[in-house]
Parts: sequence; structure tokens; C-alpha cells
Amino acid sequence: MTEEQQKQLEKLNQEKNELNRLINAGISFEIEVEEVEIKRKLYFFKRREIVARKQRFTIAEPTLGTLDRIASESINFAITDAEMQSADSLSVGMQKVHKNVEKCAKIVAYAVMGSEYEAPQLTKDGRLVIRPDIERFRELTQLFIRKLKPSSLYRLAQLIQLICNLGDFTNSIRLLQSDRTTMPSRIED
Repeated sequence: MTEEQQKQLEKLNQEKNELNRLINAGISFEIEVEEVEIKRKLYFFKRREIVARKQRFTIAEPTLGTLDRIASESINFAITDAEMQSADSLSVGMQKVHKNVEKCAKIVAYAVMGSEYEAPQLTKDGRLVIRPDIERFRELTQLFIRKLKPSSLYRLAQLIQLICNLGDFTNSIRLLQSDRTTMPSRIED
């Protein structure tokens, strides 16, 4: 192995280690949210104020279920380069915003909730069932629709794609293909 190949291999390993560290640590971001705070002047008199606070969200490497939910929302986007390069690309862009803004917020909400989207619950007869936390999901979706800016969404979309670890998932699929292990290996061309 030449010295240049050695350097490229070291650089590739360093990049892979950095990516794994990022995936394992997760990604955090903050959004400013408004909350109602009760201020007391006297015992009986209360004054309510709207106070802006930063709320921190963390996106960790998704489970397979979360990855599936993100993928099911992602495949519904319909955008082509030809549409965006047309003469009325501004109106086409606005139509895309109208059609896809909720899908984008849902993807971020799925990524933030992760495996907490489906929470185990006990039924009245004591059985364990797993149900989606629809209320929290809707709350996060509406929050992201109201508070995420396009620049933040773009950065989050890049980070979600990175942390979804699609490379490892795709390699796992390739390894688990049934015909790969039983496929005859040809000796001649």
C-alpha cells in the first residue's frame, strides 16, 4: 500500500469514526416556545404572563420503526428539477410549501420522538399494548409548523438524513438478502 493510499484510508477511518460518534451522541436543537407563567402579587391575586423559553429537542439514531415512519412520509414528496426550473418556479415553490409543510414537520416530529412515539401502556385487564402517542405527536408537529424556519428545516433535514444511518441500513439489507448466501458462485465468466 502506498503512502497516499495509507493517508486516504486514515482519513476515511477518521471520517467514519466521527460519523459514528455523532450518530451515537445524537443531535440537539433549540426552539423558542411561549409558555404561560403565573406571577403572584398577593395570595389571591394572580397575573398571567406569556414568557418565551428555549426548549431543547434531541434527535438520536432512530429505531427501525422510526426509520420506517420517516421513510413513509418522505416518499410522498413530489418535486422535480424541471418544475423548479420553469418560468413560474416561484409559484411552483409556493405550491410545494403548501403541500409539504406538514409532511416536513411530521418528519422532524418522528425524528424527535423516536421510539417514544409508540409507548407501552397497560389496559384495564392488565395486558401490555403498544399505542402511538398521537397527542404528543400532533403537539410537536404543530409546534414545528409554527416555529421552524426554512433555514433551520434545511439544517435539520441534513442532520436527520445523516443520523438515520441509511448506509448501515442499506448494507444490512444487502447482508440479509437470502439469495446472496445461496447464490451459486460462478468460476468462469
